[in-house]
Amino acid sequence: SIICHLSIKSTNTITSLFIKMVVGYSLSPGGLLFPWHIGTLTALSHHQYLTEKNPIAGSSAGAIAVASHASHVKPEIALDATIRMSNHCRELGQARGNLLPL
Repeated sequence: SIICHLSIKSTNTITSLFIKMVVGYSLSPGGLLFPWHIGTLTALSHHQYLTEKNPIAGSSAGAIAVASHASHVKPEIALDATIRMSNHCRELGQARGNLLPL
């Protein structure tokens, strides 16, 4: 949570407001960013900037990182799984229709 201080000035009077805000995080798409996403979520959690109260979302690789983090999958396991999936798709020539069985 972040405490935001707002000062409102109107006709010679200054009013101070303190508002408690929750910070959310959004991770972008891009398969090559997946390791960065995992590392970022791990670091934010380690330093307690990301807790169960913070909303997190993502698209494509960001969504996979968010889902694995929310499911408490260890970062090393998530990275290993994506590397295995990538290798599997490379062996078959493409991803379309070839993701299962891994």
